[in-house]
Amino acid sequence: MNGMKTARAMAFSFALAGFGLAGVSTEAEARPKGKMAMSVDDRLERLDQKLDLTDDQVEQLRPILEEQQTEMQRMRDEMMQLHDETHEKMNEVLNAEQVEKLEQMKQEKKEKYRKYHQQKSEQPDRQ
Repeated sequence: MNGMKTARAMAFSFALAGFGLAGVSTEAEARPKGKMAMSVDDRLERLDQKLDLTDDQVEQLRPILEEQQTEMQRMRDEMMQLHDETHEKMNEVLNAEQVEKLEQMKQEKKEKYRKYHQQKSEQPDRQ
């Protein structure tokens, strides 16, 4: 399976499983409240604090993290497009009542996600 097909298959699996757009990492747990992702500068600062990086290391890591950030955004965009395309295809198969129920399910899931992240943001920082 080539890279594009693998990425699309992963995106499809995540979309169907209701996978959130935020990844799981130790940095994700420590990011400032209310931010979906840490900036490259924030990540470099955190790495520097934890690993006591040299200036040269910081400058070598910067393009690596920038490339990762760009690629992850591309993948998020691709996942969202695939998610939308999937729902459009599903709506063609479902009857009007089923489409309405599906939309209600999506809204409930969105609300549950919002409440979860609101509660999480109200918890004290873990460090």
